[in-house]
Amino acid sequence: MNKPFLSSRGIIRPVKNLTPEVARKIAAGEVIDRPNAVVRELMDNAIDAGADTITVEITGGGIDSICVSDDGIGLSKEDLEHCAKPHATSKIEHETDLLKLSTLGFRGEALASIAAVSRLDITSRRIEEKHGWHLHAEVTQNYEIEPAILEKGTRVQSSGLFENFPARRLFLKRPASEGSLCRQTFIEKALPFTNIAFRLLADNSAKIFFPAGQTKKERFTQAFSLENQNSVFSELTASDPSSEPRWNISIVIGDTEVTRTDRKLIHIYVNNRKINEYSLIQAVEYGCEGCFPNALHPVCCVFVEIDPSLVDFNIHPAKREVRFKDIGPVHHAVSTTLRSFFRQHSLSQNSVIPVEQDFFTRESSFYPGSSTPEKKTFSYSSVTPKDFKQASEYSFYPNTSLRSFNKKTDIEHTESGRIPQKDDFTYFGSFESLFLLAEKDGKLYIIDQHAGHERVLFNRFIQAQGKKQELLIPYIITTSSDQEDSYLDSITSALDEAGFAISQREKGCWEVKSVNVQWQGNENDLEKDILEKKLNPEDLTRSIAASAACRAAVKDKDYLDTSSAIELIRQILSLEDPHCPHGRPVWTIITKEELFERVKRT
Repeated sequence: MNKPFLSSRGIIRPVKNLTPEVARKIAAGEVIDRPNAVVRELMDNAIDAGADTITVEITGGGIDSICVSDDGIGLSKEDLEHCAKPHATSKIEHETDLLKLSTLGFRGEALASIAAVSRLDITSRRIEEKHGWHLHAEVTQNYEIEPAILEKGTRVQSSGLFENFPARRLFLKRPASEGSLCRQTFIEKALPFTNIAFRLLADNSAKIFFPAGQTKKERFTQAFSLENQNSVFSELTASDPSSEPRWNISIVIGDTEVTRTDRKLIHIYVNNRKINEYSLIQAVEYGCEGCFPNALHPVCCVFVEIDPSLVDFNIHPAKREVRFKDIGPVHHAVSTTLRSFFRQHSLSQNSVIPVEQDFFTRESSFYPGSSTPEKKTFSYSSVTPKDFKQASEYSFYPNTSLRSFNKKTDIEHTESGRIPQKDDFTYFGSFESLFLLAEKDGKLYIIDQHAGHERVLFNRFIQAQGKKQELLIPYIITTSSDQEDSYLDSITSALDEAGFAISQREKGCWEVKSVNVQWQGNENDLEKDILEKKLNPEDLTRSIAASAACRAAVKDKDYLDTSSAIELIRQILSLEDPHCPHGRPVWTIITKEELFERVKRT
């Protein structure tokens, strides 16, 4: 038998087969990496079972236990004997079945993977059978099946996640953080299935209930706590114009007053699976182009129902990725539907935006100015396959005009943007898009445009202390330790004085309902500014203001048009302290005498 030996590169071991138990644990780690993956897989199975009601119960953030119950068709004893074994599934039989998938699950890996990394118990009953059956499964595959009492459906419980896999358990977050991820997965799975009622319980406390029969708009707004803003959301639809439709699209979109500083609330679903698909997020942005100011983003959810033969989900264990046979028509339909909608909306608001010929014709009534927007329906009518190709080629990388710089950088103009005819300085231009050159009182000012704008924004933030701007969608900050919870609790008052209303929703989860009116950033920025430095309350406000100002200020190599440059110089030269919040000087002055001396002129 070959034995390990030591070489210059370390210990060399002979090649041998892994034991079945070790191999299954490693394979399971690809599918089940944390508690929310268990929630994801079990909810998929419950939905595929044709359930009308699905209940998810988690304990200890899902680390201690996860239980998913449904009233679906159930499993027979014969089904239970196979369901937790690797590559056992009722959803496909042949490779060609992957071309016509109508279920969320299909690989036959989920239950076997859960059994490999936890204690798996399944109780199920077919409605036509006299009683149910109970299965207890663990990594050894020595499964036990015995009669059980259950009215109907299936109850699946995973307990002690990764107790037998300490290498993976070591990297789990604390229960509060894992529970928050489970909650996100629950919402993600429940969002498209408005015909099913969903319940979420955590540590024996009811957290979320989605009733059956909601519209997609109603479920979306409830999921993200936007019920009081329901009137500013609309539901749009579009469909394939061919005689044999291959796809349908439903879009829930917020009005232009519903915005985010990031793209976190642009969700894409394809055949009821949430996916990461940049091109469709881009289609949303392209369709909303020009409607959301100051680099803000819409709150939107796109649901695509497409012929299964045109997509492939068999790419990633979590089914997060999808390969389209031809994404161009879908991309074009999303962007054009949104563009058409916002043009109509602009008209209803007496906008002067010109209306171009749309690709869509409206079929349902739309009443401009209505306080409760009705569902809008668009038919994809006059577009040929050639049009699809041409449109998609341009819509993936749209030509965008250079937006007004002062909109992006918050450089304020007086008198509606007009430049006064006389200033006490003369603007010469910029150098390398880094420095602004101006003359005042016989002196040449070389102004650092980033440092100067940073100081201007910093001062505004400080002056606005205590002035709050309520967030339509609260920020969520997740802590990773009791120490971080204690720190946030200690600075709550200081944050409130600075304009940030923050409170603890539950252990490990904090909610920010309002921010300083001059705040620039997203929830990740705020979490980083607060938790990374862990400053005392006295220094906290200044640090947050400095970070926000730095993010929002004009950057090196950013081009300023003459109007914006002059206005920025005007604000900079009026500063009492010509230093950026980090201490760098805002300008350098060269006098006439210094210049003459350098050029050897008398």
